[in-house]
Amino acid sequence: MSMISEAYREQNRLLHEERDDYGRSGAMWAPYVSHLINDEHYKTVLDYGCGKGTLALAIAEMSPMRQYQIREYDPAIADKAAPPEPADLVVCTDVLEHIEPEHLESVIADLRRLSKKRLFFNIATRPAIKTLPDGRNAHLIIEEPDWWRAKIASHFHILTWITRQGLVYGEATPKSQPMLNTVAKAAKRRDLTPEWSQRFIETKALINRYSDLFSKVETIRMWEACEDEPADIQVACNIIEYMPDPDAALFEITKLARKGVVITIQLDEVRNEKWWRRLIEQRFQIAHWAVEEGHIIMVGGPTIKVGGTVFVGVVDSDIRWEYVEAAVKRIKRRIHIEPAHGHRAILACYGPSLNDTIGVLRSEIDDCWKDGKRPAVVSMSASHDFLLDYDIIPNYHVECDPRPHKAKHIKEANPFVKYLIASCVHPVVFDKLGPKAHIELWHASTNEHTARLVDELREKPEHIISGGGSVGLKAIPLFYAMGYRKFSIYGMDCSFADDGATQHAGAHAGKRQDVVWVPVGDRVFASSRVLCNYATQFFEYMQKGLDVEVHLYGDGMLQHMCRLHAGGDNA
Repeated sequence: MSMISEAYREQNRLLHEERDDYGRSGAMWAPYVSHLINDEHYKTVLDYGCGKGTLALAIAEMSPMRQYQIREYDPAIADKAAPPEPADLVVCTDVLEHIEPEHLESVIADLRRLSKKRLFFNIATRPAIKTLPDGRNAHLIIEEPDWWRAKIASHFHILTWITRQGLVYGEATPKSQPMLNTVAKAAKRRDLTPEWSQRFIETKALINRYSDLFSKVETIRMWEACEDEPADIQVACNIIEYMPDPDAALFEITKLARKGVVITIQLDEVRNEKWWRRLIEQRFQIAHWAVEEGHIIMVGGPTIKVGGTVFVGVVDSDIRWEYVEAAVKRIKRRIHIEPAHGHRAILACYGPSLNDTIGVLRSEIDDCWKDGKRPAVVSMSASHDFLLDYDIIPNYHVECDPRPHKAKHIKEANPFVKYLIASCVHPVVFDKLGPKAHIELWHASTNEHTARLVDELREKPEHIISGGGSVGLKAIPLFYAMGYRKFSIYGMDCSFADDGATQHAGAHAGKRQDVVWVPVGDRVFASSRVLCNYATQFFEYMQKGLDVEVHLYGDGMLQHMCRLHAGGDNA
């Protein structure tokens, strides 16, 4: 099985001799690989196409007391060209795009042979800066991510697949010998059995018992990789494990599931529970996970992961429940649930672009009144005082953050503003508003508190509001429950201005966030990991509301993402 021609081996040998910077990219993956080794307790590691060996050197510096062995293989370096032995983990970074096209299949098959447990790979999808001595670009294969995915999936089960500008990387496990059973694509869908029909009815009733209008379930469909259609809930029963590319199948489900999924998987001796959980967590937020009689049962919702973030409550769950109980006793009014109507909610979030669009916001308010439409102007966080400083009195102010510094965002309550305050908000906010403020209470939906609100405190489910992690994302389903289907949103940037120096439209009592740089299309934005999560949550929640019309104003990262998604200039 030939994997490299002698002429090409010589070209690479010469390039290694001529350029000291050739074959040195391995070190950049050392933190990822080191974490993978330690997490999975691998004993043997093979750096396949190691170049100048920077990966092993970097890991040695990070883990001087390591209990594993790193072997190296590179056919263009004399003392590393011996045929390698299989290893628990095979690392192949910045290699496959350099392979001669006629030998690519043999190289991927060799990677499968050598990978006892896992393959970690990185592939460039754009031309290299360097050229070979004969003048060719050093990347002999330049293809799109989907092309590479099909190549890898022919020999591996893909565990993670991450696409970035100009590259892809991920993890995979070798397909067993003999190959796992797979199913051909069905010619037509099967009829739904009476048992499954009854389960759908029961599941729908259970979910809707604790759901607001934005999250209520109307449709449930079985996913069968054949003639599938969108639905609020997609159910995949014992089919994912038979698909040739399980991750691709899960991705298809995310595109069809508007609100949630139910997935059952039969375990086998090749892919255990841990394997499946790592795969599923890349695509879904898991609400329930159980293993019963050799089957995984998962209930969750589609999500997009942002690396380096883990969501935790900013205030302990038990303390938040104390806030909830106190607010329920203290505040008697609740938000008014209304049927859908034609009025518009104008949300003033507190991102930097609110400064640039405040004139547009004012004009939109005037235009609504001229057209005989009564707009709801909504402030949140520190935009309450910001709007008042511009002589714009909001109709509503929304708050749902349980931290005490939120009280500093309001100088004093305005008698013309209705304050829609979540029950989890810190008591000092209620103190700051005072007894004369018009306060209407609602409840932020959380896994640990939703059932208790209904069953223990006898609160109505329609007053429990779903939504994302920010007050702006919560405001959309909140006003949806109040009958609004048209939204104009200002300042929901999910990014910073002035290279990260300006993080809000004005003064803010919260701590400054660490800046990360995020490429979106042809632009790069200063943002933070948590704001990146909010941006992805926006799209997840927009998928739920089929009858929602949303206009975003400003020039932040989220607005630019929406322009790219819509394929036009307007967000």
